[in-house]
Amino acid sequence: MMSAKRVAAAVACVGVLSVASSAWSAPWGYRSDGLAGAAGGSAALAYAPDGTLYVADAADGSIVAIAPGGGRSTLSVTGVSLVSVGGMAVSSDGATLYVTDNKGWGDGSGDLYAVPTAGGPGATLLAGMDHIDDVAVRATGEVFVSEAAGADLQGAGVGGVYQVSAGTAGQVVGGLYYAAGLAFDSAGDLIYQQATDTFAGEVSRLPVGDSGAALAFGAPQLLAGGLAGAFDLTVDGEDDVFVTGVGGVYVLDRDAAGNFTGSASGFEAQGFSTEAAFVGGTNPFEGGAGYDGGHLTYVPEFVSADLADITTVPEPATLALLAGGVLPALLARRARRPSRKR
Repeated sequence: MMSAKRVAAAVACVGVLSVASSAWSAPWGYRSDGLAGAAGGSAALAYAPDGTLYVADAADGSIVAIAPGGGRSTLSVTGVSLVSVGGMAVSSDGATLYVTDNKGWGDGSGDLYAVPTAGGPGATLLAGMDHIDDVAVRATGEVFVSEAAGADLQGAGVGGVYQVSAGTAGQVVGGLYYAAGLAFDSAGDLIYQQATDTFAGEVSRLPVGDSGAALAFGAPQLLAGGLAGAFDLTVDGEDDVFVTGVGGVYVLDRDAAGNFTGSASGFEAQGFSTEAAFVGGTNPFEGGAGYDGGHLTYVPEFVSADLADITTVPEPATLALLAGGVLPALLARRARRPSRKR
């Protein structure tokens, strides 16, 4: 069964799946590699702080854990029923995996679960949200979900973004159509995404502040609109926002001062990319920043069993010098120099 997000995005991309190449290709200063995801198709992705990647299987609801060293295992989950996973997120301490499952989408049985990453019984945090989609957890522990509910009979959006607490969902953004990807930036503000009634993508920011015992929310700010990327999003350590959708992965444009300009540029071309997740490294996730700049991992094609994993590398000029024999030649020249005894 497709999740709400997959249904919305599938409708959006009908007839346009051939707009981009499916070949692996990395932008300047990055490297793109293939990575095996879930055998039945990769339905959702989430990184733990230690670099473990969790992948939900679209066919059977199982969750695969891929360790930083490449070891794979299936997360042992009891007490919950995973049927149609829409999104996942890991707590900042790495102990809990939050999972949304919309079951039959529209049958009144969508749930949010909390599952120990060590395995064992899961807990139901929210039940009965028909079109539940993605989930994100703030560094301070608050949990948010999106709802891709579409429109009412008058054409108004009835989806939104909600904070989950004590088994209830409090709306923090309303009037959305197919609310999709959620993530937090370094300031703790919520970045959220929707496909509109025309299936154009929009990405917005909800300012979030700590105000005593409860969070305080500012007015939503539109960061970019009219996008082909309207499926999922993730935010890197420099607060760059990456979105997926028709054509592949896009990055929201920013000016020299770091302000979002309202548009997005292609980052890596695919046909129709879906889920995305990011984990940071010791270096910034910037082109040419060197190794260990983190991982931007995404599902390159709709319900693909394979993943694309983008990492940073040194500047191409540096790599060319090393690979082209300049360094070996310099070392050999130094070795041929006669020693000078004093």
